[in-house]
Amino acid sequence: MESNAWLRFSTQTREVLSFAQEEAFRANHCHIERDHILIGLLLEPDGRSGHILRQLGLDVEDVRMKISQRSKQEKSRRSKKAELSPTVKKILESAVQAARRRGEAVIQSEHLLLGLIEQNDGPATDIFATFGVQVEQIQAEIEKLD
Repeated sequence: MESNAWLRFSTQTREVLSFAQEEAFRANHCHIERDHILIGLLLEPDGRSGHILRQLGLDVEDVRMKISQRSKQEKSRRSKKAELSPTVKKILESAVQAARRRGEAVIQSEHLLLGLIEQNDGPATDIFATFGVQVEQIQAEIEKLD
């Protein structure tokens, strides 16, 4: 990802990433993963993506429980700050591209959510399915934001 892309992230998107980092740290993980991004989106109280996800029936505590049931915990922290996993870097790249496709200069939380669902072979998509949420529903809700 280009280095100046970080400057284009909205305050809410930065908060989501901060929540994701805290979640990774709380779970004693040394990398921020897709699941942490999903939880970060749900934790951001004013974000449009969190609103969409909650409206579709996702609850942060239920999501945490499902994630912890299937997650393999990493044994130790490697640093004081969780690093972005390669998959999360791809999600951020996809978020930047989603903003560009929509003709928007600022990367909002909905772009981050679009980036997350574009990586549709992962754990977050499994979580959506567990709660009966289809990726197409999320995309449709995001399209309504225009």
